[in-house]
Amino acid sequence: MILTAENGVDARHEEITRAAAAWAKFFVQSDLEALKLAAGDPEITPEGDIYPITPDSKLGLVGDCALVDMGQIRVDTPHRHKSPELEAHIPLLGSAVMSIGDRVVDMTSGRLAEVVPLETPHFIVPGRRGYLVAVVNFPDFDPNRQIPVNTTNPPADFNAGLYTAAVGSQQPAL
Repeated sequence: MILTAENGVDARHEEITRAAAAWAKFFVQSDLEALKLAAGDPEITPEGDIYPITPDSKLGLVGDCALVDMGQIRVDTPHRHKSPELEAHIPLLGSAVMSIGDRVVDMTSGRLAEVVPLETPHFIVPGRRGYLVAVVNFPDFDPNRQIPVNTTNPPADFNAGLYTAAVGSQQPAL
């Protein structure tokens, strides 16, 4: 199926899926702790500790990528990305539940990348044993395109039930 804006999916979906597959191959062949050390001190955010990854340009990897260690958080901030930014998540270690619009996806290491469609609310609930994910943004991440979701009066395609459970006293068992 050709993905087009007319059928509700951004035409660049295939492109970021290919880019995420190349990044996933890179991570399988890499020492994750060495990558985190090379990135230096992480940026501490409500989404987790972020380590920007800058591989050798000869590898031909496209998109902006970071490792996000979500081991210290209960749930990340629900948000969406304004056009033209697409985001792919590549689970590396641990497990999580990811809400993408009204879908819930189990994220475990070894799983194929999950691409978040344009403008779709999403958030992640890390498992009890932590979660390390590579996030690829295409084009490069721009914080001005990340829009928080109003959880008090959320959009129709926001999974309020999972979010409410996650911010409560219990994390979903993974």
